[in-house]
Amino acid sequence: MKRRLLIASGIAGVLLVVVAIAVASPNITACKGVFSRTSFVFAPACYQAAGAARAYYRHLAAGAFVDAARYVAYYETFSDVAPTTPPAQLRQQWVQRVSALQAQGTYVAQIHSVEVMLEDGYPVGVATVTIHQQGQEWTITQHIHFMDVEGWKVQAVVSPGGETALDYAVSGHIDPHLDQ
Repeated sequence: MKRRLLIASGIAGVLLVVVAIAVASPNITACKGVFSRTSFVFAPACYQAAGAARAYYRHLAAGAFVDAARYVAYYETFSDVAPTTPPAQLRQQWVQRVSALQAQGTYVAQIHSVEVMLEDGYPVGVATVTIHQQGQEWTITQHIHFMDVEGWKVQAVVSPGGETALDYAVSGHIDPHLDQ
């Protein structure tokens, strides 16, 4: 009996999160396909990644880079090796890099949609955003990669055709030789 009650309360909690995300952000399709029998276990990771992606892009489009930096997973060499640089310094370098690119006229101007789904148990996403670059704007789709560092955060974004200067700037890769 206790087990059934525990399972029911867990399901109710996940459904509450689904409703809260759907009401708060109608343009976010959080965790597409998460209700299959095998992926239901991974639902919390998917919803956490969806929330991080939504907040990350919302702050990027608003130019609130310090706030966006809270949703970035930083790495220096390889994503599976912890950085040797202190987290505060990594965040500062990231904010400086994104701010410098915006000063040059390249930035995320608007977010249209974010969709997060599970792929082999890991959250992955797709965002449709409007990019401003040297006076021109166009809408593109970026693929979002996540990393679990104190919760799921945005590790990297990749635009069609490969990584661009904007993709590198807004991703979590901090190269000590390039980002000084």
